[in-house]
Amino acid sequence: GYNGDMNRKFQKISKSDPDYSRVEWLKEFIREVKPDLLLTLHDGFGFHVLNPRFWGQCIVIDDEVFKGIELGKPARIVSRAVNRKIKNKKWKIPVFNTKTFDRDTKHPEQRKSLTYFCLKNCRVPAICLETSKQMPNLQTKVKFHLLMIKEFFKLYNVEIEPDFDYLLSHLDEILDQRASYSVSLLINNRRVEFSSFKEIKLPPGSSVKFLSFHGTEGTNGVFNGVNKNLRSYSVRKRLSVDIKDDFETKFSLRFIVG
Repeated sequence: GYNGDMNRKFQKISKSDPDYSRVEWLKEFIREVKPDLLLTLHDGFGFHVLNPRFWGQCIVIDDEVFKGIELGKPARIVSRAVNRKIKNKKWKIPVFNTKTFDRDTKHPEQRKSLTYFCLKNCRVPAICLETSKQMPNLQTKVKFHLLMIKEFFKLYNVEIEPDFDYLLSHLDEILDQRASYSVSLLINNRRVEFSSFKEIKLPPGSSVKFLSFHGTEGTNGVFNGVNKNLRSYSVRKRLSVDIKDDFETKFSLRFIVG
C-alpha cells in the first residue's frame, strides 16, 4: 500500500499513521456488529499451488479450528467447489493454513492481520481470499473473487441481487467503465493538468505537488525508483511517474531537472 501494508496494522498502529483512522474504525465496527463471517480480499504474488511460499490463488486460514470456530472445513468446501470450475491447473485455489496461533508458526507476521484480530479479539470467523497478481487482466481476478464469495454466501444462505451468475456473465460490461484519465499538478505554484505522456523539464529548486488523479477509484500514480511510503522527496536529475488504473498503466510523466 502507499502507506505500507494495512493488513499488518491490526495488532498495533501509531496515531501518526495515515491509516490509523481507517484501521480503528474497522476494529470498532467489527466489535460492534460481530458478523457471522468476515472475508478479506487480496491479490497475492504467484500461484500457491505451484509454490507454497507464494500467496496468490489460495484461501488463507489462521487455523483449522480456533476456540470452536471452524475455518478449515468451510474453506475446503469452497475450494473444492471453485476448483471444479477451473481448467488451468496452476490457477487452482487450495487452502493455505498459516497456523498463526502455533508458537512455532512460519508466519508470525499474520498476527498483525485483520483475520487474526477478528479471531483473537472478537471471536469472529475470518478468512482471507487471495487471487494472483499474475493473472492476465482485472476481469480474471474479479472472476475468481466472485467465484469464492459465491460459495461462501451459499454456505451462509446469503442471496444478492443481481445474482452472482449475472455478475460473472456480465463482467466485461461491468468493468468496462471507459473512464478518461488525467492528473492535476501544481508546478512552481502554477496548476496544470495532463492526460497523456509528457516530458517536463524543470529548473533546479522547482516544486511539484500532485493534487489529484482522475479516472476510476483504482487510479493513482506510481513513482518509480523511490520509497512509495514517503509523502515527499527531492529529485536530483529525473523521475518518472506512471498513472495507473489498478495494475494497468494509462500514461506516464517524466520529470527532468536541469
